[in-house]
Amino acid sequence: MVTITTQPVRKLTQKKSPALSHKETVKFFSEPERDTAEKEKFAEIYLERFIDTITLEEKEFPQNLEDLGAWLNNKNIQACESFQSYLERRRQNGAREYFKNVGEALEFLVKIGPTKMVDGSWLYSLCKYWQNPVYNEAISIYLDELGGGSSSLNHVCLYQQLLDQLELNDFENLLSDEHYIQAAVQLALAYAPAEYIPEVLGFNMGYEQLPLHLLISNYELKELGIDSHYFNLHITIDNFDNGHAQKALEGVLKVAQRYQDKEEFSRRVKIGYYLNDVGIGSTAVVKNLDLRSNVEKILIKKAKVGRFIHGDKCRIENRQINDWLQDDESTVAFLDALIRKNWIKPGEDVQESRFWKLIDDDRGKMFGVFSYPEKQMIYDWIQGPQSTSTTSLRGWARKHEQKNQNQDRPEDIVDFELTFLKKSYQAETDFQKRMNMLLPYLAPHMHHTPVGLWSTDQFTRSLFPALKASFV
Repeated sequence: MVTITTQPVRKLTQKKSPALSHKETVKFFSEPERDTAEKEKFAEIYLERFIDTITLEEKEFPQNLEDLGAWLNNKNIQACESFQSYLERRRQNGAREYFKNVGEALEFLVKIGPTKMVDGSWLYSLCKYWQNPVYNEAISIYLDELGGGSSSLNHVCLYQQLLDQLELNDFENLLSDEHYIQAAVQLALAYAPAEYIPEVLGFNMGYEQLPLHLLISNYELKELGIDSHYFNLHITIDNFDNGHAQKALEGVLKVAQRYQDKEEFSRRVKIGYYLNDVGIGSTAVVKNLDLRSNVEKILIKKAKVGRFIHGDKCRIENRQINDWLQDDESTVAFLDALIRKNWIKPGEDVQESRFWKLIDDDRGKMFGVFSYPEKQMIYDWIQGPQSTSTTSLRGWARKHEQKNQNQDRPEDIVDFELTFLKKSYQAETDFQKRMNMLLPYLAPHMHHTPVGLWSTDQFTRSLFPALKASFV
């Protein structure tokens, strides 16, 4: 048996991280023109930034790797029991506990978006070891996350489709830089060098466990008429019997056998496990939902254009509209002025608010200025506590039923890069070279594109034919 000697995590005090925000870090890892070596170097620096903040002594984790299964299973049972308690509260006429209304659900989907758009990315760093069966579990999970090359099963494609359905692609103004931290961490793991394999496996093991927030958000999104397929899929395929949760555990235990220093390996798996807690997670997003803040940001965005186009006839508190919209601070103050002048009546029927009629009535002077999701957030904010219905301003729930029957045929799409890859791939007779030819297209920024989907399909067929058969 080949053994792997574990090296302690290197302290990179001599290396300075580029002055990039977390959002810029996500962009850095997604830029195709940057080579893998450059990304690996930066990944190491970025990961150490967070690893140094984890106080392992304060974190729960089994001392012995053989106890991992029972420990994780117990956590799974606790999550399921908590969900049953939640369901009982709902059966007793309890209110929704995550999303009071559709507007809050839309805010949630926007704010978890950066992480969901890199779903599974951390396992890309292990794909280059495809010839070593010790990594089969981890690589098969990654290919499963990629849908085996099917856009209808690829997790990033699915989340993008959800954003498209709900018209949520233009809401970066609602995001702070902190909302990009977890996505940046996952991308850093995707390009982490070999010495970070234990951290990658530990992160994967933690991420694939069934969290309570997933069960509740899936339930309430469906209740609000929003397509919850993406979330339901993660509940089913991540199960602790034969799903990703079990495979992730098996992957850790199998690789552990190759390490001489089991204690050091376990310590680093623990670090990876708790890298899941870095940044703003789904539970934190739910706890900090704030429609008023969203409305302010929506108005600030509109003001960048609106400050130049209003006439001087309408005045609010003796100030022209253009004057109110001159900067971010005065725009927020304008919102409060509208409330004082009863143009907006928070907590009352939205139809009693003059501002709402201006933006919603097809003859209103501001009709068409706000998108449907923006109007939904404004609507639910004005309605206040009474806005708890499952009704949205637009029939989004029906839109996801209209599926594109041809979306899983990327080979039908004319794409120069795909055409070139196909020719090169088919001309190559060496199996190893053919597989390595596909690897760059399985990268986090590529796998959901036509060439990436085709490459994933070929890679899966060659390495895990049984897995590929399960997608048919």
